[in-house]
Amino acid sequence: MCIRDSWCPDARHGYLAGIVMSPGSNEGTVIVRCQDGQRRIGSDDLFPREISAEDEADLVPDLLDLTHLNDAEVLHAIANNYIAEEHSLSVGPVAVALCPPQSRSVDQIDPHLSKLADKAFHSARATQTEQFVVLNGTSGSGKSLRCEDLVSYLCREQDTREEASLAERVRRGMELIDQFGCACTPNSLKSTRYLRTIKLSFAPGGAPIAAFVVAEALEKSRVSSHPLDESNFGVFYQLCQGVTESQREELRLRPRMRVEYLYAGSGHGDRIW
Repeated sequence: MCIRDSWCPDARHGYLAGIVMSPGSNEGTVIVRCQDGQRRIGSDDLFPREISAEDEADLVPDLLDLTHLNDAEVLHAIANNYIAEEHSLSVGPVAVALCPPQSRSVDQIDPHLSKLADKAFHSARATQTEQFVVLNGTSGSGKSLRCEDLVSYLCREQDTREEASLAERVRRGMELIDQFGCACTPNSLKSTRYLRTIKLSFAPGGAPIAAFVVAEALEKSRVSSHPLDESNFGVFYQLCQGVTESQREELRLRPRMRVEYLYAGSGHGDRIW
């Protein structure tokens, strides 16, 4: 027996909301009414649908709250959040980020991310043990931006009257390090091509007092060869553009546009650095 409110697979949209009208002419099939008309589909290919047609705009802050945990329901919940400009949601203790905006303030940090940061902070103080927040995702998904958000949020209470805040100093340091480890890819104009670890230390009272940045696992092969639609590391473009003629002779650098290993691709370096 098929559930009346169902998700029907669709080649263009992934899934469409549908209502099962009647059994199909062939065994194991049903007639489903979707927004683009009726279609016959195998009953085993349908997913149960929790959200009714009139409530499709409702947001689901935690995917574990879904009654029917299936691919269609998850994708629909994520799409609704994104359309409503809610750039994160939770899966229990895990925060899922949805392509964050490029500019945000500490006050604009997503509530799911701040909840995760608060939990890690209070667990560290309560247990006196290190806590880890792991950011995972594809290139261009916003991991670096979320990392900046976390550092800024955790260091937000520091007194900044006499010097730059700890978060600001970390950000400046990362900008410098990124020139040696970031490159242009089809998914991101500034893709991090190394593993970044940031460790924050706090005083017994909870105030942030120090930060340590470790960069490792650099994609070294990019120095001598990179895909045609990608760039080399930014520092090389800055070097070729910024050196004087005497320095160019001393370093034995050819003219910038003839440095083949920098411009083996489409010249994306011109747009970044």
